[in-house]
Amino acid sequence: MRCTRSLNLFLLSKKKECDLILESWQKLFKDSKKKGQLFLEFKDDNEKVIKPMYAKGGSWLPHIGVLNSVCAKFTRMMLGHAPIGEYRQRFFPNTPIQCPCGEVDIETREHIFMQCRQYNASLRPRDIRISSFVEFIISNPTLFCFDNG
Repeated sequence: MRCTRSLNLFLLSKKKECDLILESWQKLFKDSKKKGQLFLEFKDDNEKVIKPMYAKGGSWLPHIGVLNSVCAKFTRMMLGHAPIGEYRQRFFPNTPIQCPCGEVDIETREHIFMQCRQYNASLRPRDIRISSFVEFIISNPTLFCFDNG
């Protein structure tokens, strides 16, 4: 009985500690300097901003699905580390940064999602919901892929 009570108190203190760490992490995450200026925030299908968390598969993974390729491309796009002009401009300045469509000097995520004629306009994300972007990535299999796929 005493051992069970001690274990329960220990688990409760660990849960409180984890909750405080998560709360601190979420507060830091709200500060754009901490998450990076190219990080895109998304909403779920209920129009709520998706906050970072680690439980139950995390915040974004349940919305993205089980395909590793989609998860990788979504993560690249969300963090601004996708193989497009704005990324190459920062990390590989001697490589081309123009969009292959020829309409803009620097290929950006915004251009790809909103204007680029390489992609079907009817499949463009309709809003900032994560599901819209996942659908767009799935419907464009070469999007945000490095040369080796």
